[in-house]
Amino acid sequence: MLLRDRAWDVMRTDMVTAKDGDSLREVAVALRSAMKEQPDRACAVILSEDGGFRGVITAWWLLLYLEQCALEDSLKLKEGTAFESKFRTTCRKCYARVAGDVVERDVPVVKPQDPLLTVLEAMLTSRRRWAVVMEGGKVLGVIAAEDLFLQMRWEEME
Repeated sequence: MLLRDRAWDVMRTDMVTAKDGDSLREVAVALRSAMKEQPDRACAVILSEDGGFRGVITAWWLLLYLEQCALEDSLKLKEGTAFESKFRTTCRKCYARVAGDVVERDVPVVKPQDPLLTVLEAMLTSRRRWAVVMEGGKVLGVIAAEDLFLQMRWEEME
């Protein structure tokens, strides 16, 4: 289970990637498109222009950013079409920001040969649901907490 299997056994190589110069809107559109096919593909790896790892942006983080940037108290008090119009305008401004300026940088980074127990410990320590698998400065894939959960052989624990 978690000791025998390695990060490379479960990492997702079909991850969503974006450049740090892309807008948050572009990242959100790419994530949404990927999540329509697989709802658990909720993590985008953000790369610098030269391909270096900058961080991640998750669907959850985009929702938190929406709350911080667009849902100010004065906006929440508006009703009807005034709210819709103001909210749309505010969202456009918020999500025009460059992804590289607001990425999550404290995501756990693991090696492909790391046992899944090490991956789990890294996720729990950082309180993140995703880990990035890297080797030689290159991103190889990502692992979600759900991927680790699926590796558990619950039937054998009776």
